[in-house]
Order: sequence, then structure tokens, then C-alpha cells
Amino acid sequence: MKKITNYEIAVERRLENACERDGWIASAHVAFGGGNVDCQLEKFSREEIQDEADALKRLEEFLSQEFGFCLADNPAALRRDSEKIPNTIAPYHLALNVKVSFDVRKVA
Repeated sequence: MKKITNYEIAVERRLENACERDGWIASAHVAFGGGNVDCQLEKFSREEIQDEADALKRLEEFLSQEFGFCLADNPAALRRDSEKIPNTIAPYHLALNVKVSFDVRKVA
């Protein structure tokens, strides 16, 4: 369990270094029982978010280097959620989430 937790922290740190800029926030989660790693970028903004393509490109590059994962070959792995939250300072919210299959035994 500790090895997996340490692995999750390390993946998230590398994801943050690769993808966090221009107000994008990165997070990663290793599903202990499910054999998946979820990598997410999200952004809150005062205006409509215009740099989604750049953020997605950074995420794709990270996934390719970290896991050998190609989003073009697995388009169903990407979940895109957007919403406008009324009466807030930054009402525009966009989240890009990619679920990558992962053999947890590699780090256990």
C-alpha cells in the first residue's frame, strides 16, 4: 500500500511539473483495486477558457512519456466536463480527465 501511495505522489508531482501553467491545476489518482491511473487537468476562469487545446497537448505528451499511452488510440479514455457556475468570481470551469489502465503490480 505504501509503495502505491508513494507512486501516486510521484506521478502527481511529474504531472504537475509537466502540465500546471496558465491557471491549470493537475492531479493524479491511482485506483488501488481498479488498475487505473486518473490524470486530471482543471481550470476555473473569469472568462471562457480558450487554451484547452494547449492543456490537452501537454497532458497527452505526459501520458505518452509516463505510460506509453496514446490518447488518439484511446479516445474514449478522455472525459471532458465543462460548466458555468453562476454568481462566482471564476464561473467557467473545465476539467479534462484521462483514465489509463495500469498494472498496479508494477509498483507493488
